[in-house]
Amino acid sequence: MKCEVAITNRSGDVTGRMRHPAAPVIQPPPVIQPPVIQQPPVSQQPPVNQQPSGLSDTPKSQINKDRDRDLSECERESAFAGAGDKRQVFDKCMKARGY
Repeated sequence: MKCEVAITNRSGDVTGRMRHPAAPVIQPPPVIQPPVIQQPPVSQQPPVNQQPSGLSDTPKSQINKDRDRDLSECERESAFAGAGDKRQVFDKCMKARGY
């Protein structure tokens, strides 16, 4: 397919014509929409075997919190001990707390 172009001077008079191939029409690629994934509705109630977050201080979780706190405190104490005594200080501290 060819396109005709008029060549004009400054006053607008046509001084010639030129034919050249038309630029190809480039169409954008089609937009591909991702598939819609249907998800089941989210339940607002916790499962039967799970307690609400306000009651999370069960005896087992409290024991874990206490152990972690004791462990941190004994590590802190042993950090101040001399180079050869760190392990002994830590062990003595944990033993004194019942571990």
